[in-house]
Amino acid sequence: MNKTFIFYHLIFFLGFQVILNLGLLWDSLWIQYEKIIFTNERQMKENKLLILKKSAILIVDDDEQILHNLKLTLSIFFDTVLSAKNGIEALKIYEEHSSIDVIITDYVMPKMCGYQLCKKIRSIDNDIAIIMMSNYSEKEKLLKSIPLGLIDYLIKPIEYTTLSTTLLKIANNIKRKSLDSVFINDIEYSFLRKEIKKGDTIIKLTKNEALVLELLINNKTNITTVDQIKYTLDAEHNKSEQAIKNLFYRLRLKIGKNMIINNKALGYSLLCS
Repeated sequence: MNKTFIFYHLIFFLGFQVILNLGLLWDSLWIQYEKIIFTNERQMKENKLLILKKSAILIVDDDEQILHNLKLTLSIFFDTVLSAKNGIEALKIYEEHSSIDVIITDYVMPKMCGYQLCKKIRSIDNDIAIIMMSNYSEKEKLLKSIPLGLIDYLIKPIEYTTLSTTLLKIANNIKRKSLDSVFINDIEYSFLRKEIKKGDTIIKLTKNEALVLELLINNKTNITTVDQIKYTLDAEHNKSEQAIKNLFYRLRLKIGKNMIINNKALGYSLLCS
């Protein structure tokens, strides 16, 4: 990065006189700049996560050590942290606590697996945030769970940076539910009414158009793969490559041709400013 660029940014953040008084050398400007940017980014992230302090989470895993570690970590962020060792126990806790906002569950568990647990919960509550965990060797099983409307899926062992990204997705999801709608550049999308608003024009989306758009919104920081899209679409929808291209063509006509990026063989993502 250009040193002059850094210098002017430091003047903006610290003030010119402060820089002179500190006697900052050119060689130390980059270090100071990094500290300021890192602090600002961390503060912004912490502010977004504050909404979790009003939320309750249920963690489900048959591994006691993983369960203990997750409870310890997530108790920093959430108001209430509940835990269960299998799907049956988790379902009972869920039915007894109507205040649960988030569920993080392992896929493979005794008595009732995470997939069956989430299917049962989705039949009751279509809006609760769900995150699925799995070992790398079971990654294909996670794709099977995508139609359940997962906020994210985590591959074990879970790194803190990965968990931090997931927590931001959860926070955005909770905030989105409280607002009902979200802005994507110059359009507004209503999760409740499944429609977009461009200026004074309201455009209704089909079921599959809404499913795909919501998948892209929830996954806006990443590329959404074609496999994820296939699993998200309604079971009766044609899932051929051409059918998916046609679906995106129609969706682009409604929300804007340049709003969705086709990342070649990787998948699709939203263009968010």
